[in-house]
Amino acid sequence: MSSTAGRRRPGDDITICGAILGPTGPTVDVHVADGRVAEIIPGAHAGTSGRRVDASGKMVLPGLWDAHVHMVQWATARRRIDLAAARSATHAADMLANALRARQTPPHAGEVVVGYGYRDALWPDAPHAWLLERAAPGIAVALQSADLHTAWLSPAALRLLGRPEHPTGILREQECFDAMAAFVGVEPDLLDQWVLEAAAAAAARGVTGILDFEYADTVADWSRRAARGRLPLHVTCSIARELLPQALDLRLRTGRPVPGAEGDLEVGPVKLFTDGSLNTRTALCDEPYPPSHPGALAAADAGSGHAAMGYAELVDTMEQAAKGGIEAAVHAIGDTANGIALDAFEHVAGSGRIEHAQLLR
Repeated sequence: MSSTAGRRRPGDDITICGAILGPTGPTVDVHVADGRVAEIIPGAHAGTSGRRVDASGKMVLPGLWDAHVHMVQWATARRRIDLAAARSATHAADMLANALRARQTPPHAGEVVVGYGYRDALWPDAPHAWLLERAAPGIAVALQSADLHTAWLSPAALRLLGRPEHPTGILREQECFDAMAAFVGVEPDLLDQWVLEAAAAAAARGVTGILDFEYADTVADWSRRAARGRLPLHVTCSIARELLPQALDLRLRTGRPVPGAEGDLEVGPVKLFTDGSLNTRTALCDEPYPPSHPGALAAADAGSGHAAMGYAELVDTMEQAAKGGIEAAVHAIGDTANGIALDAFEHVAGSGRIEHAQLLR
């Protein structure tokens, strides 16, 4: 169904006629009043008031929800060089060079060329700053992996970051997050425009709501966007760990509306990390990672991953949040990390969720 079907739009009175309900039917008419499904009427073309839309042969489904999105990341990724098809570090550098040659104008002074989407865990060669220098001499380049946990920087980008002596140009975890935040800085008004355009694109494909885990003050950011006008979809705003005290002071509660947002925004969980990611080899695992290219194990902190938050700290933070009515969303990818997260949920005995849970025993 259209993303407007689940949103209140006073005065709407529409009947979607002759639609197939779900993958196997039956054929029904769907009456939408004030932006909500008011009635599902068996049989096609039943008599109802208001505007009628012929949907014969088309399927009608509930609105879709994206339960884990980084909206600023996606909005900016739509304007970046896509490296998802790269089969090696050399191939990724060649794709970068080709994309720059295809541009109508070269990068201007001070511009950082941003790419995304590569997966280097199984590449036969290692990414390195000199490969980017060869592909784009003198140009500041910042490439972010598909899992968002690794940044691959050119020498010019490292100089902008104040780290010209970095040996490889590969930054992981918090260093990556900080670098990409510095490089993709966009004026707030323009960034809000990009995010709203991305939200509208998602809504046009049937997405009616998202849970935004962006690394930012999502409550404040989405409140500012909502002040521009009606949002194209419903947004649940996660709370960054460092903003938990502020959220508790403001008496924000998971599942409650964000004050002043007219129902478009809802308070979500606090996001907590126990480890990193598999591609970056920082997911915390019981067994060490096998080498894929020279230096891979050394780059992954002794080979078994990275503990972003230990059990005691995780429990303490979850208990603090739970006392204030805020649930936890715990990022856990490796099997060790998932064990820590499950043990913490058992101890706290509160509701919440594990994000990803990719490697389980």
